[in-house]
Amino acid sequence: LLDPAVVPMTHTPGNVIFIGDADGRNNLINLIGYAAGVILKDGNWNPLARDITLVFLGDIIGRTNGSLRTYLQVRKLTEQAEAYGSRVIILLGNHDFQIMLGRPEPVDVADPNQEYQGVGIKEEDRDRLKELLLEDLQKERILAAWEMYGYAFVHAMLDTRQYDLAVASLGSFQDFMEE
Repeated sequence: LLDPAVVPMTHTPGNVIFIGDADGRNNLINLIGYAAGVILKDGNWNPLARDITLVFLGDIIGRTNGSLRTYLQVRKLTEQAEAYGSRVIILLGNHDFQIMLGRPEPVDVADPNQEYQGVGIKEEDRDRLKELLLEDLQKERILAAWEMYGYAFVHAMLDTRQYDLAVASLGSFQDFMEE
């Protein structure tokens, strides 16, 4: 549930809004999106949010059973944003990438709080997430890297294959640095 004290920002065409590491928490996406004025309280795209870019900086998926619902929410927002002249950019996070590789659940290098220890993702949800992620990567609806104003945006990279995807997304780094 959204805090009634949260008042959404006004929309300025051309704004870019970043959301990082939702980790399967749909409520986090809704709260930040609502505060930014791009998502309504019901979780749908705000029709007043036009010419806005919403960037998910990776790890939409976490180690929770909410991961599939959260990823489906982001996909829905992507379609809705386009209908209002806005766009959603989804960057591949290390958790998302690990699901694509078929790992049972994403792991972190260090999780000192062990916040999600033993929570896990249902097997059928994990399989569906893998299908969706592979489909979205193939159709370039999810990117390993994204460039804006000469800056490259990526998520943590724990695997050389994920690094290779980022390089392919941007072209060669030498060409990128010369621009």
